[in-house]
Amino acid sequence: MKQTYVVIVEDTPGALNRIVNQFRRRNINIQSLAVAPCEQQNISRVTIVVNDIPDERQEIYAQTLKNLVDVIEVQSVYGDSHIIRENLLVKFSLSSGNEKNIRQLAKNKGVSILEDKGSSFIIEAMGTSKEIDNLLFDLDKFENVEFVRSGSVAISRH
Repeated sequence: MKQTYVVIVEDTPGALNRIVNQFRRRNINIQSLAVAPCEQQNISRVTIVVNDIPDERQEIYAQTLKNLVDVIEVQSVYGDSHIIRENLLVKFSLSSGNEKNIRQLAKNKGVSILEDKGSSFIIEAMGTSKEIDNLLFDLDKFENVEFVRSGSVAISRH
């Protein structure tokens, strides 16, 4: 089962490595990882999505993370306790008149057009993991040159 953790950590060398090692040592796959400074100086927020953790072990891993040096707080994400989003950038090769169809799909899906120059076209989307998956499925019929998808980021509703 997929589980998301939000870890508030001091921004020090090696802090991220110690977090990742907790999962690597247990042979747990990390599906998504996002790290960035947060509202407090010298503090970072790590959002990590891992696969294959049985329900009964999820809180054990949260406690293991809490015991690490430099970790200030760990939140286990359940249900709708957090708002979770991903970002997607897609660059298309404009060929055989697909520009009109891409523009229409972008409009229908609420996707932003970032760049429209020459022979390429770049769009941006933000949404849940499922929304991004669905958009990529819809975009698969076009000749997309390249896409990049961010890791999940999460913030508590409370």
